[in-house]
Amino acid sequence: MILENADAFPSCGAHSRKLIQCPAGGEERETRQAKPRSSVPPCGKQVSGAEINGLNSKPKTTIYEKRLFLLTTILFQEAVMNKYSVNLSTVFTEVPFLERFKKAREAGFSNIECQFPYTYTIEEIKKELEQNQLSMDLINLPPGQWEKGDRGLAADPESIEEFRKSVESGIRYANSLGVKKIHCMAGIHPDNNREVFVENLFYAGTAMSEHEITLLIEPINPFDMPGYFLSDLQQAADIIHRVGLPNVKLQFDFYHIERIHGQSLSLYQKYAELVSHVQIADHPGRQQPGTGEINYTDILQYLSKHYRGLIGLEYNPQGRSEESFAWMKGVTT
Repeated sequence: MILENADAFPSCGAHSRKLIQCPAGGEERETRQAKPRSSVPPCGKQVSGAEINGLNSKPKTTIYEKRLFLLTTILFQEAVMNKYSVNLSTVFTEVPFLERFKKAREAGFSNIECQFPYTYTIEEIKKELEQNQLSMDLINLPPGQWEKGDRGLAADPESIEEFRKSVESGIRYANSLGVKKIHCMAGIHPDNNREVFVENLFYAGTAMSEHEITLLIEPINPFDMPGYFLSDLQQAADIIHRVGLPNVKLQFDFYHIERIHGQSLSLYQKYAELVSHVQIADHPGRQQPGTGEINYTDILQYLSKHYRGLIGLEYNPQGRSEESFAWMKGVTT
């Protein structure tokens, strides 16, 4: 902050006594020159810089303090927003997908994620990222034919070749778009197999390690996705240990874990060493924090101290998307 220059002090005689001659030989009397209204202190008084500028006697509403307050507020908001990646598959759905990048930037985000970008070309997505100065943190591998009911291929013994092609596509998109995390969905096929899942994860994790990409698996609750192969947190931890690759990690979605097990914060603390990505939504409703029963005050406070990655906002907004970020005002960095 730059302070205005104070006026130069007047000389010590500025307020000295002045003699006035009385008429008809009367006695001289003395009077004092009226002091001008000024914040200048008497000679010899020790004063602070704040007193010189009159700040100590005024409410803190100077233009400089207003600017400082505004700047501090903006920097704080940016610090908060930079902790989150907004999921463009679930937020800003009021507009077509490619228009959501601009919406994210206008809302103050620097980071985004999405589920399946493969409907659009790399060039189309890259253009939106660059124009809106956004970074993409996470994508999913192609899940198979979603419209026909596929919810991933990784545990399906009949889809091994298709899964390997999906790994190639995922790596190609990730490398071109600067993505360093890919979520791999297990699937809901009735013949899903643990050994196939482990072998496919080892194959994908090995391929992604050459590009410094982390492969993620995530337990998904059976209420939203009945029959999903990976629906237990300990099951996911056991599979990660079985695969045994340092870049195969856990995606911890507090919404799914709360619906599967309850006590999501305690379980996060238990499995934190395996976690490489976090997502949040409230329950019930899978909407923004504050609309349900999950204690996100404690969760976000804990994450601010113990988690260094981005937090994915994978929720379905209650109301307009732009209005679904009001809960962030109470978040501390």
